[in-house]
Formats: sequence, structure tokens, C-alpha cells
Amino acid sequence: MAFGLRQLQPEEMGRGGVTRTLIRLAIPSVVAGLLATTYEAVDGLFISWLGAKQITGIAFGSTVLFFAFAIGAAVQLGVATLLSRRLGENDPEGARNVLEQALLVSFVVGMVGSVLGPLTAKPVVAWLGASGDELTHGARYISRITMGMVFMHVGMTAEAGLRAQGNTVTGMHVSLLGNVANLILDGFLIFGPNNPARDAPQVWGLRQAAAFFTEHGFDLGVQGGATATLMTRLLVVVLLLAALCSQRTRVRAGAPWRIRPNDFWRTVGQIYVLGVPVTVSIVGMALSNGAINWILSQHNSTAAGILGIARRLEMFAFVPIFSLSGAVVPMVSYNLGAGLIPRCRRAILMGCLIAGVMMGAFGAVIFIFPAPVLRLFTQNAEMLDMGVSYLRINSWSYFFVGCDIILSAGLQGLGRAILSTLAQLTRAVFVKIPAAWVLATLMGVTGVWISNPISTLACFSLASLLMWWALRHIPRRTARSEAAAASHDVVAPADLPAPSDMPPGMD
Repeated sequence: MAFGLRQLQPEEMGRGGVTRTLIRLAIPSVVAGLLATTYEAVDGLFISWLGAKQITGIAFGSTVLFFAFAIGAAVQLGVATLLSRRLGENDPEGARNVLEQALLVSFVVGMVGSVLGPLTAKPVVAWLGASGDELTHGARYISRITMGMVFMHVGMTAEAGLRAQGNTVTGMHVSLLGNVANLILDGFLIFGPNNPARDAPQVWGLRQAAAFFTEHGFDLGVQGGATATLMTRLLVVVLLLAALCSQRTRVRAGAPWRIRPNDFWRTVGQIYVLGVPVTVSIVGMALSNGAINWILSQHNSTAAGILGIARRLEMFAFVPIFSLSGAVVPMVSYNLGAGLIPRCRRAILMGCLIAGVMMGAFGAVIFIFPAPVLRLFTQNAEMLDMGVSYLRINSWSYFFVGCDIILSAGLQGLGRAILSTLAQLTRAVFVKIPAAWVLATLMGVTGVWISNPISTLACFSLASLLMWWALRHIPRRTARSEAAAASHDVVAPADLPAPSDMPPGMD
């Protein structure tokens, strides 16, 4: 079966085979997500060549980036859900209002982060448990990269606006260009005579490339990696905004002065009602990561560094699943707005099946071959031993992680973001932190590793029950809507239910 990578029209989410449409939405998002993830992954790879203290320092700082992402994710998820629903309801003017107001909010919130981030970097990283050289490197990295918070937030919202309309191809192209730019900038900005790539591995010509950058680079160290990411994000947001304003886009962003105050506050409230629970979930995960780093620092400070490396490695597997979930949200939201409830169910089921198979395969590979991949990041024997232990213990839970991510996306698309948050907080906070604390006392660092699959299974079990409940509590649509869904046709706007017939919190 061929899956063309052309831009989908919004109405195509409401007709045709569910699996085919979902995959056509997801493939460009997967490619774009993998490329976008390499911004920080390449930073981590190159900075790890500077030494263990540098990579451990930015591992502590990664919790700050989690918080920044969490704040932006509220608008990103809210606009993706609400814009898709408005299109499903055949309300393009309402969709345009959602997009314009979300972009304005993202700009304002991002500017606040760009100002506060550099001012608070050092005390925050110290509070997370870093000290000495690790604190210095972590604070330098975070103080520089948070200057571009506004680019990150506006870029997240712009990408969500395109994705909600079925356009995932533009994000893929922009991410490809941004990734190439970041790779080149990282090499030249990080290394130099005072920051040589002494730990670069002797494989695939990486040692030779590192020597070239060391000789010709600008010698900025960890700040160079942050600067490269900042510059790349600026390029990406300019290109995404240009795409949103182009004549080829169905719902285009207009001038901010056209926004009416009453409409603004009402729409922003609807966006945050949908998005804030997701932010709470991500903040919970960030707090959990900080707590886990602190627990590890009480037993072996090097363990926090290897955990940061392992998480970056895992993100390459998780990103395709997150990207698939990013296709599930607008797919479910659009069909919910159009009254095509069976398509919502099928999209969630097929998403879980695809994600589970992909993550299960990754888990099998990483269980068998953990060391060769870890050696790209570090040659330290102690870090390698701990990393292999972490990956082999955690790989058993990857299948359930994949399914859990899609279940959460399905709940968000159905307008049940609070239920999704409950499941995620159960994993990240209510189970993981106590389990890590108790098991670390009994088993040391290995106990912390074991807490992860335990919390993942708890989250999967709860998310499955919540999804069962949510699907049973969607009001029945008209017989015409059910028949149209069975034949994959789009329901005419006149046949859609009135907003008062929607579940609470979905109008």
C-alpha cells in the first residue's frame, strides 16, 4: 500500500481508511520529530565528547527544558485539538480565531521565559542537585538555551496549527533543514583549543570530524551547543510562520490587531482547558526526573549523567510514537467534531497497535545491543556498565510505553485531557518516586532503574481503564452519523449535533 507524503486536506481526516489516513498523517510527523529531537541529542552527543562533567551538567539542566516544553505544550495541544474540532464542525472562521490567538499567547509566554530563564538558570540547576563543575556547565547551557524560549513556544504552536489541518509534510521539511543547520553549527560553536573533543569515539570518522572542529571551531563549550540550538529554532519558527501565512494553507494566520478581546479570552480559556492538564502531566514528569536525579546523586552522582544519556537515546525511539500520537489527536478531534465516533475508536486502536509493535521491536534491539550505542556518548567504563543495566531493565516496558502514549493522545483528542493527566501523574509521581526511593534504599542504583517499568505498568493499566470509560461515555450520534462513519464518508455540517449535545468540556 502506498502512502504518499503530500499535504492532506482537513476533510480527508474524516473519510477513507482510518489506518491509511493515520499513517499518512504520522509518517511526516515521525520524520520531523526524529529530526527535531536531534537538536538536543546532537548537543548531548557533542558535549559528551568534552567530558563526563559537561554531559552530567546538562543532564541536570534538562529538567529545566522539560518545564519549558510543558508550558508550551498547553497551547500546542489545545490548538491542535480545538482547531481540528472546529474544522470537523465546518467552522473555518472559528478555526482561524483559534490559530491567531494561540500564536499571540505563545509569543507572550515565550518572551517571559526568554527573560526569566537566563536570570534563574544557576539557582535552579543548583536546586536540582548539581554542584561544582557540573553546576557551572549546567547553568551555562541553560542560561543560553532559554534565551530562545520564545522561538520554541511559537514554533510549537505554529507546527500544531499546520498539523491540525492535516499538513505534517511542511513540518518535516522544515525540521530537515533545521537539523542540518544545527549539526553544522554545533560542531563549529562547541569545540576549540580550550574545549577539545577528547572523548570522541574512533568510529565512522567521528574522531577525524571532531579534530577538524577542534582546530577550526569558536571554542564556546557547552554554551556553543545551546547557541546552535537557539539559532536553529529561530530559523525553524520563521519558516513555519511563513507556511502558516501562505495562500496554500487552508486556515491562515492573520494580523494580531484583528483579535477582539472578548473572543480572545474565551478562546484562550478553551485552549487552556484542553491543554493545561497536559502541562500538569509534563511538569509532573519534570519533577519526577528531578527527584530521580536527586535520589541517584545520593548514591552515585555519575548515575545521573548516564541516565541523561540513556534518556536521550530512548527519545529516538519515543519520538516516532509521540509523532504518531500527534496524528491521533487531530484525527480523533476532527472526527469527534464531525460526529464520526467509530472512526475515533478505530484511530485509537490502530495507533496502540502500531506503537506497541514499534516499541516492542526497539526494546528487543536495545536489550541485545545496548553497549555499542552507548559508546557513541561515553567511553567511561563505569557509565557504560550503569547504562547497559538501565537499558536492559527498562527495555521490558517499552511495549507498554508505546500503548500508553497513544491512549493518552486518544483521551486528549476526546477532550478528556484530565483523565490522561491522571494516568501520567500516576506513573511519574504517585508510583515512580516512592518506588525509586524505597528500591534505592534496598538495592542502590539498580533499584532506581527497576522503578521505571513498575510505574509504566501502573500507568498503562490505569490509562486502559480510563479509555474504556471515556469511550463508553460519548453520547450516541444520529443514525446517519453512525452510517456515514461506517462507510468512511464525511457528515454534512447540517447533520452534526448542536454544541449542547457535546460531552461536558467539549463545546
